[in-house]
Amino acid sequence: MKKSGNKSDQAKYKDLKKVTQRELRRAYWKYVEGIVTPQTDGEQGNGANKRFWTFIKHKKSDGNFIPPLKSNGLLHSGSKEKANILNNQFQKAFSESIHYTTQDFKERCEMPGYYHDMPEIHITEKGVLKLLMNLKVSKSPGPDNISPRVLKELALDIAPILTLIFNQSYQTGEVPVIWRNANICPIYKKGKRFEAVNYRPVSLTCISCKLMEHIVTSNIMSHADRHKILYPLQHGFRRGLSCETQLVDFIDDITRNMDEGKQTDCLVMDFSKAFDKVSHSLLVHKLHHYGIKGKTNKWIESFLSDRGQQVVIEGEASDNVPVASGVPQGSVLGPSLFLFYINDMPVELTSKVRLFADDTIAYLTITSNSDCEKLQKDLDRLALWEDKLVAHEMSP
Repeated sequence: MKKSGNKSDQAKYKDLKKVTQRELRRAYWKYVEGIVTPQTDGEQGNGANKRFWTFIKHKKSDGNFIPPLKSNGLLHSGSKEKANILNNQFQKAFSESIHYTTQDFKERCEMPGYYHDMPEIHITEKGVLKLLMNLKVSKSPGPDNISPRVLKELALDIAPILTLIFNQSYQTGEVPVIWRNANICPIYKKGKRFEAVNYRPVSLTCISCKLMEHIVTSNIMSHADRHKILYPLQHGFRRGLSCETQLVDFIDDITRNMDEGKQTDCLVMDFSKAFDKVSHSLLVHKLHHYGIKGKTNKWIESFLSDRGQQVVIEGEASDNVPVASGVPQGSVLGPSLFLFYINDMPVELTSKVRLFADDTIAYLTITSNSDCEKLQKDLDRLALWEDKLVAHEMSP
């Protein structure tokens, strides 16, 4: 149209542009109306609420924009500089990398009970194909830059190849180096935006590794459910349980005591940087105790070992730094591993303990001064438990 300079073509183009813009606006507002006031019964309830608040959150967010960050009293606006400042901040949360022996583990962790050994994992082409077909194409790729759309569109051709790779990785207990690296997306939490401490890291790992993690996670969680390994009042990252189910049960306990005229004292706790401070060595020992042994244990140990991360901002990447501790936030396997790691925490406590991942509430019905002393002793035991399982933070 521009090359021809034909006025008739220009007029047609303008008319088509108006029609297209009008239809786009109409489709957009129809979409918004469907979120705000869902018309069908199938869209009512929690699903509709989630869609609505996700939409509101998206409209309120500032995207991934990171403002200038302060370091050593100066503001830095360069993308590379900001990425390095954030990566250095995230690295400070890690604990010292210490290799604990079996004897060290026995001294640090009083793990009661005996658990059956988990069977080896069988990875099939059919299962891998199903995972590929269920990929969400909107997800961001990891360090290998392979888009989930590519994997999904070529699922039939890729499934046999990935099955071979997954089986080879599992049988040898070796996780590819690139699978153990992560691009970190900094997410603003609260406070002053120019302070790096007010951001939390979310790991973007390779999509193919996440598929393998799905397989491992499914098997270890099935093992946990089959043998009732996980603490029953842990409602985090478990099928059919949520913060809502935990809250309902907790309120029921409290209101029952209130109806009976009884006092309830509560300890509400959140372990600082809990996911980042998980000792890899102790976690591997704990998994072994719970029956996750052999090739599965070896694969998870490799998955956790020699990890690295870099923060990516506005297309610029920071220097790569080693990940000495923790389970990757944003990974598929990480949350499940954390549940096993924290699982023994309530064992020695007198109080009733409810957990949602690391968020902890311990409460006790108080009828005498001795009950108050019991609650204080539980708090001391929790401090001791954390001290045994979490090494000192790394120096800046």
